[in-house]
Amino acid sequence: GIEKEEIKQCTLEQIIKKTTAYFEIDMEEIKSRKRTKRISDAKKLVVLLAKELTEESNKSICKAIGVSESGVSKIISRQNIDIELQDAKKRIKMSICQA
Repeated sequence: GIEKEEIKQCTLEQIIKKTTAYFEIDMEEIKSRKRTKRISDAKKLVVLLAKELTEESNKSICKAIGVSESGVSKIISRQNIDIELQDAKKRIKMSICQA
């Protein structure tokens, strides 16, 4: 497996880049207030991956992707993502950790 310290080298910026590439949206879209399913899913995964792979605060995550702090907290507390998103999360996580 990958050492936890190795994973912690990931940055919020890397997570956003890999996630936007995976969902084929641009950096501006993830920071926007748009709520299409694709953008919402991308934002969810950025939050979950950022909490898992970085030491970023909820405040810095919410600023980076245009979500309120309560929105970030809801995503973290619920963590209810469907099978498709779980697969996407795994793929993005692997691509980040191999970078």
